[in-house]
Amino acid sequence: MLAALALVLALQDPPAPDDPLPKGAVARLGTLRFRCAQALQQLAWSADGKCLGWGGSNGVGTFDAGTGRSLSAGRALGQAVAARSVADGRLLVLVSLGWSSSAGAIARDGTKFAAPRMDGSIGIVETSSGRELQSLPGHGDGHVAFAFAPDGATLVSTGADGKIRVRRVADGTEVHALAADGPATSLDLSSDGRTLVVGAGRGEPQMWDLKEGRLVRKLAGPGDSTYRVAITPDATRAVTSSADGLELWDAATGRRTRKLDTHSPWSVSVSPDGATLAVAAHHAVRLYDLATVSPRPRRRRTRRWCGGSDSSRTDASFRAATTARCSRGTRRQDADRT
Repeated sequence: MLAALALVLALQDPPAPDDPLPKGAVARLGTLRFRCAQALQQLAWSADGKCLGWGGSNGVGTFDAGTGRSLSAGRALGQAVAARSVADGRLLVLVSLGWSSSAGAIARDGTKFAAPRMDGSIGIVETSSGRELQSLPGHGDGHVAFAFAPDGATLVSTGADGKIRVRRVADGTEVHALAADGPATSLDLSSDGRTLVVGAGRGEPQMWDLKEGRLVRKLAGPGDSTYRVAITPDATRAVTSSADGLELWDAATGRRTRKLDTHSPWSVSVSPDGATLAVAAHHAVRLYDLATVSPRPRRRRTRRWCGGSDSSRTDASFRAATTARCSRGTRRQDADRT
């Protein structure tokens, strides 16, 4: 597995006026907001919920979550396989340059990431240096999925072998080896690291209590393979996406509370406050208010921006993740005065 690291810095100047028209055009049908020229693979919110980062088939960038304006965009050398915001304002996107399927995970503090190796094992790598910290047995051939615990001390992984493994990063010690319901495609952890939701390649998504190492319930989920899963920070609601659309679940009862016929929702991400769901489908992102499960209107009052340039660093076996920094801007009239 190979990955690339690109750095996106803050722009010194505000962005261009709203949705500028190409030369010679007199009007636009539709909008450029929350739109991207490439297929979107990964989404991640900034820590303050004001920026939404994305990774695509060959690029990375950020949107203003309030207005949908594109704040930054840059090219990448491969497909985005993981994205994570960290507390200091950076956004990290892990990009695969090699053979691996869409798999990877970044620790919540951004100091390390996990990715599959060509021999089927799992490498845990220090982001800043590309130094391998640990190598763990994998899950056989096929797709794998990872998630770090909130403290970064343990890694949860699953894959084609139908096993859920919870292992300590420091020494590889296995804490739990759980049996999923067949091959698994994706997973997500609650903010306290206790509740795990797992998407199944076949069968029903599942919810697990990792403290006790037990299956809590199965969700009578989508008929097709689950693309992605997400859980709200407080572990009260879960989201699954498949070719059937989006399904929202009450985590306490396992009852489906809503189904949305969104076409091919490939990536889903819940905002840090648990109020908004971001959904990527093909080249566009849509936001839903989780209180009403309705599309969230875009705000147009304020402007914030990020900017972009590329840099990279290389290790013999890995090239590590991407970074974007989001800064809060002022109203245009205030910026003009200065």
